[in-house]
Amino acid sequence: MTPQKILEILQAHYRDRWHIRTTGTLWIATAVDRNTDREPTVIEYDIDAFIDKLENPGPRYGNGHPLLKALGWSQRRPGTWLPPE
Repeated sequence: MTPQKILEILQAHYRDRWHIRTTGTLWIATAVDRNTDREPTVIEYDIDAFIDKLENPGPRYGNGHPLLKALGWSQRRPGTWLPPE
């Protein structure tokens, strides 16, 4: 099966959860839900590892700024912080 055909199948199956593309050797997916608490981007060379990560993404890392949180700031949405009142 060609990479293009595999891509079409994956895009149809995961369209509600992932935006998927390929370079032909590298498989890349970004989460449809920008506020997910799971891994927002999956990149793999191996198609089996890629599909496994699409089914079971790891936790999201780097979501939030520990110093701003400690100072009482709140995050309205990713990347937007509000000072304490």
